[in-house]
Amino acid sequence: MISNANRGSRQIVFGKDSVVVQKFISGIPGGRTLKVEGFPLSVIPAGHVIIEKEGVYSPMPVSAATTTVYGASADATTTYETSAAAVAAGIENPVAITKPTLNEAGEQTYAYGSLPEGAKYVGINYRTIEKTNPQSSIMYDGVVNPECMYVSIESIKSAFLAAVPHIIFQKDENVGTEYNA
Repeated sequence: MISNANRGSRQIVFGKDSVVVQKFISGIPGGRTLKVEGFPLSVIPAGHVIIEKEGVYSPMPVSAATTTVYGASADATTTYETSAAAVAAGIENPVAITKPTLNEAGEQTYAYGSLPEGAKYVGINYRTIEKTNPQSSIMYDGVVNPECMYVSIESIKSAFLAAVPHIIFQKDENVGTEYNA
């Protein structure tokens, strides 16, 4: 009996992959299939931090980024960045309002959460992959442009670099001059 091993092909175009991970030097041979249960995005983007706990690899947890602003009420249309600014504008008891943080395109942004207890940083996802097929190439030695990462590394950068010291975070304009600045 002849079976059809061709499950159909599908092309996924992720235009930022080559500018996020600029140089792959070394990674985990064969990659790993990630545990994605509870991960809120439909894809794991290139440059996403990968963690490992008890032999199980997964994308670093993220949550929707929020910003706190202050206004006269919870549904205030005029808001201020600080409660002091709201008071200076004449609002006696400003109310803290949590709003989603949006990017330039008006889309929700995400932030890394805390490293789960017992987990460790192991590398960076090399190419964008679908959550439905989470087979990841995990880079632990290479160059990443932090300005192009889907989720900012800044909140965990020092801890990540302590665990994975051969990843270099380098902005395009710093090529050849600064590393991990």
